[in-house]
Amino acid sequence: IYLNQGRGFAQGVELFLKHEASERFFGWLSYAYSLSRRQDKPSEPERLYSYDQTHVVTVCGSYKLTPTWEIGAKWHYSTGTPYTPVIGSAHNYDPKTGHIRYFPIYGEINSKRIPPFHRLDVSIHKQFIFERWKISTYLEILNVYNRKNVLTTDYSEDYSKDENIYQLPIIPYFGIKMEF
Repeated sequence: IYLNQGRGFAQGVELFLKHEASERFFGWLSYAYSLSRRQDKPSEPERLYSYDQTHVVTVCGSYKLTPTWEIGAKWHYSTGTPYTPVIGSAHNYDPKTGHIRYFPIYGEINSKRIPPFHRLDVSIHKQFIFERWKISTYLEILNVYNRKNVLTTDYSEDYSKDENIYQLPIIPYFGIKMEF
């Protein structure tokens, strides 16, 4: 039976600054500070919400080299999200399969955080303008400095060892957009 006894709150502030230095260059900076907490039942203590990210920073800039060529970059940083660590394991014998089954023993809910995330993306765009239509091509490289940003933690079958699972490595991609 599900009982909606929980409560929670989220609060924060965001600062956004945009600057257009000329017709050729613009950039912006965004910073957000937030805190989100939750209490699942009146008898349980308040804890960090699973998607809490205390600090998020984004810096972006774009420069038009010519009317048809543009380059840009974006750097993003965020505090890692909370997670519940596994502090041990228990096991039992499964009579159907004949194997030992392991079960995790969890620590305090959301008492650890994934390490902070940051990456740099760069792009270059080229437009080909015709009388009634245009083609835009772009090359973008995500995670230029190939940072190993942690996505989650995985555990061995018996929960005795943990291993970080990482987000995507450096990824270049190319695209074409047609407008008519």
